[in-house]
Parts: sequence; C-alpha cells; structure tokens
Amino acid sequence: MAKKGLIVLAALVLAAAGWWVTRTPAFTLESTADRNVLLVTIDTLRADALSSYGGQAQTPNLDRLAAQGARFTFAHSQAVVTLPSHTTILTGHLPYEPGMRDNSGYRVKDGTVTLAGRLKALGYATGAFVGGFPLTKRFGLTPGFDVYDDQMGELSGDASFAMPERPASDVVARANAWIGQQGGKFFGWVHVFDAHSPYRPPAEFASRYQAQPYYGEVAWIDQALGPLFDRLATLSRPTTVIVTADHGESLGEHGEATHGMFAYESTLHVPLIVATVTPQSSRAPKGVVVTTPARHIDIAPS
Repeated sequence: MAKKGLIVLAALVLAAAGWWVTRTPAFTLESTADRNVLLVTIDTLRADALSSYGGQAQTPNLDRLAAQGARFTFAHSQAVVTLPSHTTILTGHLPYEPGMRDNSGYRVKDGTVTLAGRLKALGYATGAFVGGFPLTKRFGLTPGFDVYDDQMGELSGDASFAMPERPASDVVARANAWIGQQGGKFFGWVHVFDAHSPYRPPAEFASRYQAQPYYGEVAWIDQALGPLFDRLATLSRPTTVIVTADHGESLGEHGEATHGMFAYESTLHVPLIVATVTPQSSRAPKGVVVTTPARHIDIAPS
C-alpha cells in the first residue's frame, strides 16, 4: 500500500478522506507514515452542537483543531447506536457484516480485522480508552489493541435511564498517561460518553447551560479534551487526529427525546474533523471546509 494510502487508512478508514487528500490542494496529509494517529469518538454528538458548526455549545479546543485541519460539513454515521457504529468506524464494514445490530446481545465476530490490528502489524503501539459501557471488552472490539482500558463502575440503578460510564477527564488522563509511555509511533483511540443521556454536566457547565444541559455536556467534553490535544503538541512526531461521533441526538425532533429508534439527520449527521497536530515549533496549516458528502463506511480495508 502506498504511504499516502496508509495514512488515509490510519486516519480512520472513513469519510471520503481519500477525496480530501487528493483533490483539496489547500490542505493535505504529508506522504509519510512516521506519525502517530489518534481517533477521538464523542458519543451522541450532533454535528450542529459544536460552535465551529454554528452550534450552541462553546467548543474552543475542537474549533481550534478544525481551524488547522479539515472540517467536514456533511458527514454521516452508519447506525444510531454506539456499538454498531463504532464497529463500522474501526472495521470499515457495515454493522451487520461483523455481526453487530444493537448495543446488547451481540459481539463482534471472531477474526474481524480492525484498524488497530492493521496498524499494530505495521509497528504501531495501540491503545484504546473508552468511557461508556457499550464499548467495554465484552463486546469484542479488543483485537489489535495492546491496551484496552475500559475501567468503570458496574451498572447500578435503572438501566433504562443510565449506563455505566466514566467522565471524559478520567478517560483523557488515562490516555495521556499511556501516550507519555510511548517511545515510537502509536495509534490511540479515545472515546468519551458524557453527551449521552442523562445530561449531567459538571456544576460550572450546568450553570452556564441551565436550559440546555446537553450542550453543557458538549462544552464540558471540549474542555476535558484540551489536555489531550495540548499533549500531542509536545511530541517529537506529528499526530494525525480524527474527531467524529458515533451518532447524534434527537433532542425532541421527530418525537424522539434521545436516539436509537429513528434514522433522521438529527441522529445520523455527525461532525468530522481531521487535522495534524505538529510539534509546537512547527507552523499549523490553515484549515479547510469540505462540503462533499462523507460517511464512516466510505473507505474500507482491503
């Protein structure tokens, strides 16, 4: 596989990234495999929630990343629930192909090749740090990862209202500690779950977004991700960062309070940002806006 093709695949197996690299001269990925790759998936994030997309949540860290990368305005997920969607993101296959149809009662088929497995074979250290129960080890996305960190409390209370999770700040702290131990290139996956219902942002954000706690959660996630992006800027090699969501959130549209039942734009239209974070001494490139349709499934492993 050509080096540029490798970086596009490593950048996520998704989303018309090949079109962007080859046809958008204003912003390209350098043709070298000597870089880290970081995938950040923000659970339950509508595309129109981020301030860089015109949304009501103030997200300066993600906006800054978009300003030096590519911000896709018309990206879509393949499912409206967490586990099937993440299976597509990590394999490049439609959810049913690896055997995923819902968050429970299914497990990724044995032998399914993931992005982590492909990059591990190419000499990358691989680590996953997940924030919500639907992506814990029991569901089968672990192959290829040297570290799969899913430590969180067990389910308590009414499962119809909440699932076990841990805050984005804890996930980022674990990921940053692992990154600090890496001497060579790495592929990291950081998943944060806070925007999932019930919406209970920390007090500062709950106060700021009293009428819209969902947006408070999104703003809180952005703050929590700041130390992760800051850490990347201190590394000796560049890191290609991909930020997307597994699905959106209805917020009452079409009569649905959250997600999981209907496949409308509110739950399928997701943000997608691809950028390279370089050492602090390097000049960041100017970002571009990509309006071409993009999907998590667009580039599959071969």
